[in-house]
Amino acid sequence: MKKSEKQLAANIASAVHIKLDLTGEQSEKVEKAIKKSAKKLAKKLLKIASDENNSQEKDQEDSDDNG
Repeated sequence: MKKSEKQLAANIASAVHIKLDLTGEQSEKVEKAIKKSAKKLAKKLLKIASDENNSQEKDQEDSDDNG
């Protein structure tokens, strides 16, 4: 999970950097803010995805038990 979280955070940060590079050079403070926000967002997204997968698996098990 940590590996996918780090990879997702890196991808998010990269996408933001690409868009911001169009506006010019970014300061170190902006760089740190992007990395920190990307990590938080990646963690939240993976948690939501995990919760949805667990919910779907439970629904599948319930339907298997009833069927």
